[in-house]
Amino acid sequence: MEDTKRLLPALLTGLFSFPYRFPPPLNKLPTFAFGSSMDARQEYKDVVRDLIQRRRADVAAGMGASNSGGILDSFFELQKQYQMDAEEGSFSFDDDFIIDNVITILFAGKDTTSVTLTRMLQLLGTAEDGKEIMDQLIDELSKAATVDDGEREDGTAAGLPGAGLFTSFPLLNAVVLEANRLHPSVGAVFRTTRKDISYNGYLIPEGETISWNLNQGSLAETLYPEPRKFCPFRFLHGGEKKDTDSAASPGAGARSTGQPIPPMWGFGKHMCPGRELAKLEMVLFMKTFLPKFDFEVVEGQSFSGSLPANGPKDKLRVILKAKAPAAVA
Repeated sequence: MEDTKRLLPALLTGLFSFPYRFPPPLNKLPTFAFGSSMDARQEYKDVVRDLIQRRRADVAAGMGASNSGGILDSFFELQKQYQMDAEEGSFSFDDDFIIDNVITILFAGKDTTSVTLTRMLQLLGTAEDGKEIMDQLIDELSKAATVDDGEREDGTAAGLPGAGLFTSFPLLNAVVLEANRLHPSVGAVFRTTRKDISYNGYLIPEGETISWNLNQGSLAETLYPEPRKFCPFRFLHGGEKKDTDSAASPGAGARSTGQPIPPMWGFGKHMCPGRELAKLEMVLFMKTFLPKFDFEVVEGQSFSGSLPANGPKDKLRVILKAKAPAAVA
């Protein structure tokens, strides 16, 4: 845990820096921190490699089941299966491949979900109709189906909504979409052009690496009326508050209002592999938090974002008050 706290910030800082190893003191500045980021990545790989070796030793010594459900055990099983089925000349499913995937999960999942939840609370706490929307969310989330023991049909643990149930909460889904439209947790994504592209008089040649700015696209008035206004209902069927019934999916709502869904999860082969886990985390947090607490966003604070996950630069300060037991029951 201490290694993660120390190394991840350095790794993240280099994400949007110039890909060159600058000398001190420039290498301490975020814009020139690529070298420090790569050093942190190598050290992080050594940390994860040590964890892999220790876990294998524990299993071999009979100190833990080989299928405990941990992520390393899952990768070990996949590795064994791949080595049995792999064709000659295919890619190597070695420990370096496992290490890169573990770092990717930590790297991509560290801040994105927590920042989205933070922005949701900020927007709900400052919007003129935020209280009304929260009451509707509580009503919607209270209808979630759970079981007392055993497993659900979708394989999730007892008492927990499955990730697929996210679509059963159209208003929550719409709030997540709107929070990511106004404050994308990933401000830009990188792509490589597959052919020459002419854009606004500029020629972008084939094979060029480009950065797609999600912030600007999400605030385009040609796509979203009143683009800076927090209005999750724009993604619901009909685009109005009254249209929050369970049949109004955000996808259908977006099509009916002509306002595109923000590309928060990506598309096709670039789609976020952790999207279902992120959705489940949001459902569980909001289902636990909103019915039990009233909160007030402290006035006078700045909500300006910070790289790389676009969370509030100065964090989000709120005043929490536990609801009366009768209101929680």
